[in-house]
Amino acid sequence: MSRGRRVAVLAAGAAMAVALPVTMHLAVDGYGRYAFEQQRLAALDRYARVAEANRLAMARYRDFLRQAEALVSQARQAGSDPESWDRYEVSLQRQLPFSELDALLAQADHGPDYYFKPATLDVRLPAKDSPSTPAAAADAAGADNPALILRGTFLVRRQQSR
Repeated sequence: MSRGRRVAVLAAGAAMAVALPVTMHLAVDGYGRYAFEQQRLAALDRYARVAEANRLAMARYRDFLRQAEALVSQARQAGSDPESWDRYEVSLQRQLPFSELDALLAQADHGPDYYFKPATLDVRLPAKDSPSTPAAAADAAGADNPALILRGTFLVRRQQSR
């Protein structure tokens, strides 16, 4: 082998000895950047999925709010808000004959412009004790009627001014 050829092979070997570590350094550095960008891409994909899920949830929530507002508006137009009703507290406690008791309980019904909201209804039958004196017998004559305790709220719709 000639001297020029030996120098060329030596120079090529030296170049390879320098180029190999540099090439390896660049390859490892490039792979590290690639792995980092892959992680970043995965994080951005997760972020995009979460953002899309949040966007869909917000759309569903806005739709729910529109439906709720429409229902509230419809209820207000129908007079279902508390300001459209007068409240009358009912508290009765008396003895009544059965005929009046039936009529009174029939009035505690509901209609489109009134509503009775009962809290307590208690009907007690009289005790069948025998009176010991004639004066007690006279007082007991009205005591054959049942005792009624009725408490609640009577709601009456206010008339709309037209």
